[in-house]
Amino acid sequence: MMRIFNICLLCTVFITGCQKTPQNAIENEQQQKQPSVKSKSTNHECQSLSQNIEKIGRSSTVESLTQVNTQLKKCMTQADNTQQLKWLDDSTKMYKRFLDADIDEKSLDALSEYSYSILDNENNHPDRRTSTIQVGSQELFKKLAKRDQYLLKHQGQAYIDFQYIGEGVFEYRRQPQYILDIFAPAFPIDQQRFVKQMAMDNQDILYNDAALTISWNELVNRALFWENYLKKYPNAKFKTDAQSLLDEYRYLIFLGVDNSPVSDEFAPNTWIDPDALAAIKALAKRTDTNLASTAQKFLDFIATPIEQRSEKFQIVSDSDIHEASATRESHETPNPYEQLKSLLQLSSPWEKEHQKDCHVDAICIQI
Repeated sequence: MMRIFNICLLCTVFITGCQKTPQNAIENEQQQKQPSVKSKSTNHECQSLSQNIEKIGRSSTVESLTQVNTQLKKCMTQADNTQQLKWLDDSTKMYKRFLDADIDEKSLDALSEYSYSILDNENNHPDRRTSTIQVGSQELFKKLAKRDQYLLKHQGQAYIDFQYIGEGVFEYRRQPQYILDIFAPAFPIDQQRFVKQMAMDNQDILYNDAALTISWNELVNRALFWENYLKKYPNAKFKTDAQSLLDEYRYLIFLGVDNSPVSDEFAPNTWIDPDALAAIKALAKRTDTNLASTAQKFLDFIATPIEQRSEKFQIVSDSDIHEASATRESHETPNPYEQLKSLLQLSSPWEKEHQKDCHVDAICIQI
């Protein structure tokens, strides 16, 4: 009798277990379906993203801007790279619209006065170029246009920055960190490397009153980075911009700018910036960069007497041809700046046909 009972009990347990299996399968199936429901919701949200970006303008609020940015970050992982780059371009235009303040004369004058009061405010961050919050006179603040007041009140929020660009001038911009937070995590590695380097370099300004704000060693480091970047990613999406940056830093290393020149005469026994010369000498000794040969040519050029240069280096530039007759008639020496520019094959960043600003954001922006 006990044996029969045990058999019945076992059957009951077996049947009960078998009955639960379909229920578990249904629950598992429902759990598997949940992500797809979420995915459909996300896809629907991403389909309206471009329209939501377009809606952001100069009258939009920080809350609306933040909402779109949150949507952008979520949708980046759902899109292919073509769409990601389209959104990147759209977001740049979106911020341009959002940060578009009043430009009438009264508003500009008021903003200029307020900007100078920021420089006079000793309570601001000591380095005004890198501080994210700039505060000026409260009396002058009240005279600002409403949009300026709104944007300045929200400095540091939604990546809004009021950046000091030199000579007493401030400009609104989108913080470079924006692209790192919203776009970079979903980008291919070559695009990630590009925007990360740009964001780091552009925390601070490069030019101030026609002078450089960084050292010659830093110029060399940046040039080396872009040279290596182009070698490692020869088919990079941002290849053209990377090449422009390399060309610009090469130019700055060997020629400088008006108020941060490498030299005036580039000749023996004449003044040459000691920091620039030290950096170029160190660069000439390197064996891992094409910039070394350029540095060696530079050192050879400045060590050569002026009257021997044309013959020794066989330098012929457009300006040399244009000025040849005038030089012969006046017995003037050739322009060393133009000679060096031709010898080292340097191109001025300010003479390009299509200008981009590569020193304000984590990407280069068409001017």
